[in-house]
Amino acid sequence: MTGSLDTYFVKTIKRKHESIKNFNVKNNYSLLFSGLIGGGVGATIYSYIGINIYLLSLLGFIIAFILIQILIPKKIIKLED
Repeated sequence: MTGSLDTYFVKTIKRKHESIKNFNVKNNYSLLFSGLIGGGVGATIYSYIGINIYLLSLLGFIIAFILIQILIPKKIIKLED
């Protein structure tokens, strides 16, 4: 699945005549910042509620999964051959 998603992004970027290198740089920055922010927020929450953070994250995962199943159509992206 990941390979087909990568192919989708590469084809979309080429179609818009944009640089794949610029896309990768922006993607890496967004991953870095989201990791730093998530780590900071997680560490702060852990200091307040301790080990129960895992129960909170499990509850968040279940809620997100249910919302995705309800709100997002099954065939949202058709990949081109």
